[in-house]
Amino acid sequence: LGGWCVCGVVAFEVAQQLHELGEEVELLALIGISAYDFPQLVAPAARRRYRRSHGFVGLVRGHLARARAMRAREGARYVLHKGTRIAPYLRSRLAPRVTALLGRLPHFRTDAGDVPHTTAAAFALYAPKPFPGRATLFLAEDETATYSCDPSADWRGLALEGVDVHLVPGDHDAIFAEPRVRELARLLTESLARAG
Repeated sequence: LGGWCVCGVVAFEVAQQLHELGEEVELLALIGISAYDFPQLVAPAARRRYRRSHGFVGLVRGHLARARAMRAREGARYVLHKGTRIAPYLRSRLAPRVTALLGRLPHFRTDAGDVPHTTAAAFALYAPKPFPGRATLFLAEDETATYSCDPSADWRGLALEGVDVHLVPGDHDAIFAEPRVRELARLLTESLARAG
């Protein structure tokens, strides 16, 4: 049982419910998850580092650094383009917190603009408990390096029987692109073989 990013959180909860029903989850594979996905279960220091590097201020700093590396006109266009996305970004970050305070999910609408908001609201309301079994994590090395000094230690609260951590070269999206997806496939195949 496994999933990537948001689907990893869904797989985690499905595994919890199956375990409560007395079912055995031989392999719980969480791919490309981050401290944002399980803030209650990752080490507090890693959570703080993640917020610094991936929070609003960290994102703005990253975009400005990219713009500085471009030619003046290209950099200005880049900053303007990213600037138009600030309002939706803030809405996706702040609205779930307000919704969580109210204790209810917003009404789901099918237009594409509300899907990220609804997903973020679900995250804000979800309170995961440590999984009673073992979890296998396939983390994007580039992203993990920005918040975790020791991924095995930072993620140990995720599963009571421990975590196996595999770092896959690349960032969140690149781990599913050639050639890095081959390394992910190899690690996943080995984990499936060990699980029987």
